Amino acid sequence: MARIMVAWELGAGSGHEAVSLRVADLLSARGHEVVFALHEEQTTRARAPHRYMTVAVRSPRVAPTIADPGNFAECIEAAGFLDSAVLSESLAVWLRVQQQLAPDLMIEDFAPTALLAARCTGLPSVSLGGGFCIAPAWAPWPAFRHWAPVPADRLLAAEYRALLACNSVLAAHGCTVLGSMGELYAATTALLTTWPALDPYAEFRRGAHYLGPFDSNASVTASAALDPGLAPEAVAYLRWDPSGAALPVLAALAQAKVSTQAAVPDLGVDVRQMLAGSTVRIVDWIADLPGAFARARFAVTHGGQGATLQALAAGCPVLVVPTQAEQYITGARLASLGLGMVVRPRSSTEELNAAIDHLRREHAVFAERVARFVQDQRSACVAPPESIDAWLVQYIESVLNRQVNRVH
Repeated sequence: MARIMVAWELGAGSGHEAVSLRVADLLSARGHEVVFALHEEQTTRARAPHRYMTVAVRSPRVAPTIADPGNFAECIEAAGFLDSAVLSESLAVWLRVQQQLAPDLMIEDFAPTALLAARCTGLPSVSLGGGFCIAPAWAPWPAFRHWAPVPADRLLAAEYRALLACNSVLAAHGCTVLGSMGELYAATTALLTTWPALDPYAEFRRGAHYLGPFDSNASVTASAALDPGLAPEAVAYLRWDPSGAALPVLAALAQAKVSTQAAVPDLGVDVRQMLAGSTVRIVDWIADLPGAFARARFAVTHGGQGATLQALAAGCPVLVVPTQAEQYITGARLASLGLGMVVRPRSSTEELNAAIDHLRREHAVFAERVARFVQDQRSACVAPPESIDAWLVQYIESVLNRQVNRVH
């Protein structure tokens, strides 16, 4: 049996780890040893250390100089990719982690420096996660801020800086340099936990495998049989953050008297008191999120692909209230397909109320579009939802087997 390292470097959403843990459980059940390498900033909320051997990777981070990134090169600035000195130090850390753990295969989730280290050592890898976090093997990397275009020369400059930094550290380690940044992801296979229509890089992919959303129908059938009178009209899955993006939408749902079950971890006592007695019931966690979505008439999310795709898979239109670029991309695509609504951060109360009212009045139309969309997108995936676990294990083991055959 093999030792498999799961690397997670960037991104703060719990959806990253939820996917990795599910795959880890599948592989562990097959007898493989799974170890996690998480950037130390991810370990505070991580559940992996409670179930698997975990190494906290203390690689440097830089304060981003680009507030609103426009391509993947700008997204990975925090990991030091636009500064050769920082990247050199970060690469050295990831190389030590790989040497310490001695894995046979790496599964990376938004871990570009881990991929760079794998290039140096020849460690085989697969990339697992949502489309935004896995760059395409394409040059130049495409822009994604269609709602506020960024000058092309700025994006090319960022990618060129990243390429210079990568090649500087690769050359220092005696490794083959990159012809383009896209080559970094050409050495790994993208296993995408999304649908093609919601992958911002779909048209630039070659050889990617679409798995669809994980846990998308785990409990839908059982939950749908429950008394519909107990079901809320809306299910909200939001994150409390300093920007306060959750508060206006919760207040709008209460003002519109929408019966709502809202999971908002870390929500302050003052907000809970403000909503007490309203139609919005706050909970810390929804154990069966797909089942909750299946009973609701519409969902409210920030646009993270985990919860948003689970809602769609359960037949539920979505109101997206994004807080960052990846979420806005998902929300805008979803709205353009008629699967829900998106409201920009700091939207007026009138805009929020109008979006909620539209979803309520046109629910049947939205729901019909969602059903057709899901059916179409599932046909584009490598396997039906009930067979994805088996397909994924088989694929990862085939990569391991190819590595063993190469060694021998």
